[in-house]
Amino acid sequence: MGMTVRDATPRVAEHCDVQLEYLDDRLRIVTADGRSIDIDRSAWRSVVEDGNRLIKRGATGRNLRDNLGGWTPIDDARLRSLWNGGADMDTMINELDRNSGSIERRLFLLTIIRSKRELSGR
Repeated sequence: MGMTVRDATPRVAEHCDVQLEYLDDRLRIVTADGRSIDIDRSAWRSVVEDGNRLIKRGATGRNLRDNLGGWTPIDDARLRSLWNGGADMDTMINELDRNSGSIERRLFLLTIIRSKRELSGR
């Protein structure tokens, strides 16, 4: 499972024109300036569920991060990808621009880890 970001750090914006490409094994989101994010098929479900939850709340643009406690569905997919790829905590901190406590809490919340022991060596 994973997500690949090409030439971009995902940002929350009030409005962003994107093109969705449904490929055999992944969803590609392409911005007007050519930057792209690939999300593996296995990560689609959590992205769609979070998106549906936000739509029901009326969360868009600027307040998107606030409605998810500072995490967007793309952030979650990126965290999963980094974890599954074996990234260490310093890499996750730099890639996600978050502190270790925030990352650790999100890993538990998403049930990516179930014990602090899983963090050792990261």
